[in-house]
Amino acid sequence: MKEPRWLPKDLVLAVHNRQLAEHGGATGVRDAGLLESALARPQNLFAHGESDAAALAGAYAFGIARNHPFVDGNKRTAAVACELFLALNDAILANRIQEIVLVAEARHEQRLAEMASLISERRDQIRVILIAGPSSSGKTTSSKRLSVQLLANGISPYPLEMDNYFVEREKTPRDEEGNFDFESINALNREQLAHDLKRLIAGERVQLPRFNFRTGTSEPGDTVQLQKGQIIIMEGIHGLHPELLPNLPAEHTFRIYISALTQLNLDRYNRVSTTDTRLLRRIVRDARERGYTAQDTIRRWESVTRGEKRNIFPYQENADLIFNSALVYELSVLRPFAEPLLRQVPFGTHEYIEAKRLLALLEWFAPTKREFVPNNSILCEFIGDSILKDFKAWGQ
Repeated sequence: MKEPRWLPKDLVLAVHNRQLAEHGGATGVRDAGLLESALARPQNLFAHGESDAAALAGAYAFGIARNHPFVDGNKRTAAVACELFLALNDAILANRIQEIVLVAEARHEQRLAEMASLISERRDQIRVILIAGPSSSGKTTSSKRLSVQLLANGISPYPLEMDNYFVEREKTPRDEEGNFDFESINALNREQLAHDLKRLIAGERVQLPRFNFRTGTSEPGDTVQLQKGQIIIMEGIHGLHPELLPNLPAEHTFRIYISALTQLNLDRYNRVSTTDTRLLRRIVRDARERGYTAQDTIRRWESVTRGEKRNIFPYQENADLIFNSALVYELSVLRPFAEPLLRQVPFGTHEYIEAKRLLALLEWFAPTKREFVPNNSILCEFIGDSILKDFKAWGQ
């Protein structure tokens, strides 16, 4: 009989930490019992004759990914038989991409409708919906599609822009490199936000601020009075932070966490990185909306992810609901947009190495034409032509 072969502690921790990063900072192993269960998977594989350390570590990683609490992607991909990228490519080559797209988008709409129904059941209590998530998760489009679903439930939402509550530029905290840290909770004028929300909820007329990003100052904005039954929707990275609105009763809030938790696998043990999907989304959007090169976006990405680890991921379990904004087909659509941008990154630069890695990832996916993507898709927030770009709910 073979002697048990245990994985070194450092190897297990390395695999575990990688899974945390790959899945947006969250883990499905939420207590010691589940952790023990996950660690037992490699042991079970060994009992059936597998003794390769890499495979054992992979079995552990697969267990973490499958148990991830925020991912309903296994059900989504099963619905269209696309758990592996090869199945997606086969579907594209067999002209089944329209089916894949429609089913994936229907799953999104179904989840948003479920969220709106839950909010509707508590319409007499909920006054503020808070939406948070990391960069390029599709928060803007998701909040607008949720607004449409709320309207279908007879609820009129009012979007309140958190970005208008920045403190004056000279009061903005700085990060460890001496740059303005706009992603810090202390970059927000929380006292003013709490004061305005209290008055809005009470039915008073309130003159809202408008932040001038050019001058770094707060200016007078629109004067607003909510209609009876209206619910405020606020989107921003600090939506789940306990210090954002500490005095607002919990029963008056509904918190939603949004992230693109990629459900597509490269093989049995390796998923497409969630962070890579979001970075590719951002590269495409930054080029289209801001004129940034892929090198610009990649250079800024480290700072973005550092802020996410500090300001978003620690509070994601404060959410009442999770929305996975990933689409099983999106890398095939993003490929024709992202490839020419990544190829322009100059050789010899630090960003070139990352660009080459992303190009290698995209090569696994057969390209898909943009014409198959519905114009209300979250993907249109990045590739353009979204019907929701200028959408405003009734009563605004």
